[in-house]
Amino acid sequence: MVSRGWLGLGWAVTAGTATMAGAPWLAAWMALGAGAAAAQVAASSRREPNRSLLALVAAAVGALVPLAALAGLRLLAVAVAAGVLVVLLGRAAGKTPTVAAEAARALAGAVAIGVGMAGVVVVAVRSPEAALFLLACAAAYDTGAYLVGTGASSWWEGPAAGMAAVIPVTLLAASLDVVATSTQSVQLGVVAAGLAPVGPLVAQMMLVPGTPLWRAPTLRRLDSLLVLAPVWVVFALRFLPPPAPAT
Repeated sequence: MVSRGWLGLGWAVTAGTATMAGAPWLAAWMALGAGAAAAQVAASSRREPNRSLLALVAAAVGALVPLAALAGLRLLAVAVAAGVLVVLLGRAAGKTPTVAAEAARALAGAVAIGVGMAGVVVVAVRSPEAALFLLACAAAYDTGAYLVGTGASSWWEGPAAGMAAVIPVTLLAASLDVVATSTQSVQLGVVAAGLAPVGPLVAQMMLVPGTPLWRAPTLRRLDSLLVLAPVWVVFALRFLPPPAPAT
């Protein structure tokens, strides 16, 4: 438990440092995490005869999407479309329906992971402070859910504690006017508290049935952002100022 806690803290500190260093650094860090998580999803395949190759392709797809987010939403859309095409080709190239389904599952998971991490990068391009807010909400949820959920008698105790842990982060962001107004910060905090618990469920669906989530530790570290970050972007971009024109 202690070692996992330190790993989580290390990830959060590194992500925060990369955010303040600039969007390219954050994109590189998110690409590294997305690629590793996508490879772990691919490695959960049991029937795919070329798991190593599948893991390599999945890692490349997962890492490409956050990097493409640096160039704006249009290139991000192209990267996602390319990832979907890879999924379709992977399914068509399968030797049996089961093999094809597992390959498609892995590649679709890589696209989804990449989109989740790209969401953080898109926000950071507009506002590093807002990206820190997003990352802090995810970290607070993960910490609360883990500390209370470990050994809890009911499944809902961990997620409920994680959602509660987002509240002080939101209040702090509202008091500092991280977004345009305190009301908008509260709205984003509500989105974070509501969607962070969905991420682990999506992450489990990416793996081959019967594979525990702890077998994919990087995916488990990123899972609270999988649904939260893309939806958070839709709200945040309405509040944040447009990027400054290049000089």
